[in-house]
Amino acid sequence: MGASEKGDPVTTFVVVASGPSLTREDVEYCRDKAKVIVVNDCYRLAPWADICYASDYDWYRLHINAIRNSFFGRCVTVDVDAAAQFGVEWI
Repeated sequence: MGASEKGDPVTTFVVVASGPSLTREDVEYCRDKAKVIVVNDCYRLAPWADICYASDYDWYRLHINAIRNSFFGRCVTVDVDAAAQFGVEWI
C-alpha cells in the first residue's frame, strides 16, 4: 500500500541536474511546488533549494566556500572524506 493509500501526505521531489535543456524558467517553476534537490552546480540556479547533492570530494573542495555564502539548504554527499573535511552530511 502506497503512502497516499494509507492517508499519509505525499511529498513531490524535483531533481534539478545539468543538461542542455535545463532553463532557469523550469527551475523557478518548481519553486514552492515541491521539494527541490539540486545536483552539483545547479545550486546556482536554485539557491533556495532544499538539498544540494554532490558525490565527490573534488567538487566540494572547489565549491564549498561559494555554497556556504549562497546556499542555505542541506548539503549532502556519499563521499566520506568530503563529509568529514567540509562538514556536509554523509548519506
